[in-house]
Amino acid sequence: MVANPDSDRIVVARLLKQLAEDQIDEGAFRDQMSQVAKSSDDPVIELAQDEADEYLRTFEDLTIFGRQRSPDPYQVSSGKESLLIIVRGIEESWPLKRILDALRWV
Repeated sequence: MVANPDSDRIVVARLLKQLAEDQIDEGAFRDQMSQVAKSSDDPVIELAQDEADEYLRTFEDLTIFGRQRSPDPYQVSSGKESLLIIVRGIEESWPLKRILDALRWV
C-alpha cells in the first residue's frame, strides 16, 4: 500500500498541534509520528519530525548530577512556535521552502 502524502501531512499536523498544546504525551506522540514517518519520504514530514525531536529534547536536559532540569521557557516557547508554523504550513499547503523561511525567524 502506498501512503498518501496529503493524508500523512494531515496526521502530522494534528500530532504537532497536540504536542504544542500539551494534549499528547511524548510516548504516544513518538509512536504515532514514527508510524507516519516510516512510510513516508516527504521532506515536510521529515522536517516536522526533526523539529518535534528538538522540541522534546528541551525537556530532557539534565544537571551534571543526573537530575531533571527545568526547561528554559524561551526554548519551550520557540519550540512550540516552530511546531505551529509547520502545522500552519501543512494546513495552508505551503511548499517546503516557505516553511523553512518562516522557521528561520523563530
